[in-house]
Amino acid sequence: MAAIVGAGDFIGAALARKFAAESYTVFIGRRQGEKLDSLKTEIEAAGGRVFECSLDAREEEKVAACMHDAEAEAPLEEAIFNIGANVNFSLLEITPRVFRKVWEMACYAGFLSGREAARQMLPRDEYHLTEKGRDLWKVTTALREWGDRWDASGYGVPTIEVVDRETDQELRLALVGPKTGQMRVSTSC
Repeated sequence: MAAIVGAGDFIGAALARKFAAESYTVFIGRRQGEKLDSLKTEIEAAGGRVFECSLDAREEEKVAACMHDAEAEAPLEEAIFNIGANVNFSLLEITPRVFRKVWEMACYAGFLSGREAARQMLPRDEYHLTEKGRDLWKVTTALREWGDRWDASGYGVPTIEVVDRETDQELRLALVGPKTGQMRVSTSC
């Protein structure tokens, strides 16, 4: 899951499209939640998964609830804070009231969004592999199995056992025919 707080019409929307195109489930949030509908429709039409939340990122409870809801849909992997606090005043013209509002949007809301994302991400005792990592996992698993078979340490015990979460049975790599899907056992290449 990639969470984008401040999924506005330009940079935020572009980030949401990019993450969705990279197979992330996307969480999008902004103050005017009704403006998220067209982006959500666009991402879903392209085959992506997206969840939206109307939020003012300066409201602690709302940010916490939205991040919690995002994590409930898919593990939160990326958190982007993209609030635009665009003010067209010079330093000499800006009032303390306007400065405080800009600070709340740009700094305080960033703190809240980052903290709540971290609260969702840090407690996990797991890691989700990327596509590249899944490909490398096959190689390292094959090397581990080879090492277990030809163990010269004298202990004769595998250092890591890969187990299916549903069946609790040991898993091993197998060669599978790409067209037939059948497992092949070969003693020669």
